[in-house]
Amino acid sequence: MLKRMITVFFIVFMLSVPAFAADDRPSGPSIALPPAQVILNACKEMGIDAVDLAYVQSKMPDLINKTGKVFVIDARPSRNYDEGHIPTAFSMFDAKFDQIYPEFQKLNIPKDAEIILGIGRPCPMSLSDAKQLREKGYTNFKAFVKGPVWVESQYNEVTAKGAQKYLGVGAVLVNLTSDSDLSRFTSAGVDKDKAVVVAGPEANLKANNAAARKIFEMGYKKLYLFNGDASALASTKDAVKTAAVAPAKADVAPVTSGGKIDSIKPGKAEGEIDKEFFQRIAEEKPSNVVFVDVRTPFEYAAGHFEGAKHIYINDLFKKGCESVVSQFPQDSYVIFVCATGARAGEMYFGIQGECKDQNMNRLFYLDANVAYSGGKAIVK
Repeated sequence: MLKRMITVFFIVFMLSVPAFAADDRPSGPSIALPPAQVILNACKEMGIDAVDLAYVQSKMPDLINKTGKVFVIDARPSRNYDEGHIPTAFSMFDAKFDQIYPEFQKLNIPKDAEIILGIGRPCPMSLSDAKQLREKGYTNFKAFVKGPVWVESQYNEVTAKGAQKYLGVGAVLVNLTSDSDLSRFTSAGVDKDKAVVVAGPEANLKANNAAARKIFEMGYKKLYLFNGDASALASTKDAVKTAAVAPAKADVAPVTSGGKIDSIKPGKAEGEIDKEFFQRIAEEKPSNVVFVDVRTPFEYAAGHFEGAKHIYINDLFKKGCESVVSQFPQDSYVIFVCATGARAGEMYFGIQGECKDQNMNRLFYLDANVAYSGGKAIVK
């Protein structure tokens, strides 16, 4: 009887996964199912093939030549898309689907064209986009949720903002307008550990990607392609935003005798919490720190930090600021967490941009990979 009940519960849970309902708050015990398998199961339930890097690489000729047979969608927040994505991918952060969809419509993509969603991680945001696109009449999806991860193993296309960020911290610029055969670059003897930004006119998409691929195959693994005029990257210093936080203190003591902390040790970028400091307070659990898990309800159910409060990031953009910030304790620090730092950061910057008069000094996010399994969370 017990085995039958467990089986029924598991089936009911999995059938609910594709819906990704913002109000489907988990109320039962954590599900000891690895998140990657949860996503693969969800793909199966939705009738979507899960594909790997090799499959996506086989489609690159169609993507770069714009044959119209296949398209790629990146469901991550725009700031992650800016810093690296699959060449030609369209940015459609799932939490902002309603705002972005009108721009997607302008692409006039046939409803039966193949649409690949994802970057190689078992990410529910891609399936959320697929669900919403299916409701709009699109029918042919592939979920790139098997590894290796594109942004960690291949050359990446970037936006002007992303290119400026890399150039601002020392990346080498290759201007294809003046070095189309790469002779200047190859003769310069650039160290292979250096980041390289390749820039070429948007009209030369095919040649730009060929040049990027050639440099990547030379051994330059930190390779970023900007399809646009290199002159648009001239104001690099003005575009690079430095951390608007107090200098990190090496001697910050996490928990005082009263079971509270006096301050948060910031990370390198705006809004980030220092990773080691986070791990210490996760263990010591000061009473004036609240972890807010911004992932989907079913991800939260599969595992989360002990005591973490769940507030789905999509609520910020679909229900508004008040629905989110009203849940923050007034006398505590709030730390946003997710699986990679992408959605946690988007919650932080989303509140900063969307919510007026919000005290950002007590809000932080963890920019790190976190493994959730068996009801537990481990920072990698």
